[in-house]
Amino acid sequence: MSVSAWRVFFFVAATFNFAVGVPLVMVPGAMLVALGVPVPGDLLFHRLCGLFVVCFGIAYAFVRREPDRNRAIVWVGAIGKTGVVILIGQAWAQGMVPFQAFALTMGDLAFVAGFVFFLLSRKRFA
Repeated sequence: MSVSAWRVFFFVAATFNFAVGVPLVMVPGAMLVALGVPVPGDLLFHRLCGLFVVCFGIAYAFVRREPDRNRAIVWVGAIGKTGVVILIGQAWAQGMVPFQAFALTMGDLAFVAGFVFFLLSRKRFA
């Protein structure tokens, strides 16, 4: 893929993270209700999670600007998103989260595939 195509891909990755993270920070209860997850009394950790998701979105925006120079961010993103898919997948398999929450992680799984393809197909910056 061309650099311009990768820039579009990382723009979409950043946008995905913002679309998930901002509501978790700003209106975590509404986001949890939309995902079918019970709303706890204390939403601090959900808001912190949302903040980290937004921070990763900012990182993907940096990758968008210079994909080949920011490969390390892509590695961190691939590892992080793989962990999200595994942890939420386990929670769903154990009946701890509803399908809607698990389904959202399929977006993360798609980005893992794209991140790995980027890392394997692009030469390191010389």
